[in-house]
Amino acid sequence: MQNGSVLREVITQVPNWTYSAALKTGDGVTGAYEIHVAQMSDSFGAGLFRRIEINE
Repeated sequence: MQNGSVLREVITQVPNWTYSAALKTGDGVTGAYEIHVAQMSDSFGAGLFRRIEINE
């Protein structure tokens, strides 16, 4: 998220993911941004989200 807007949503089958410089450029990310992460469950959907602030 940047300035309250969702720029990208990703669902993975592995416990890691890299937000590469190329993806950030494609999303138009400049300056600080946030990553919101939640574990997904087939029974309950998304769990509680964790917010991570990135200042590059």
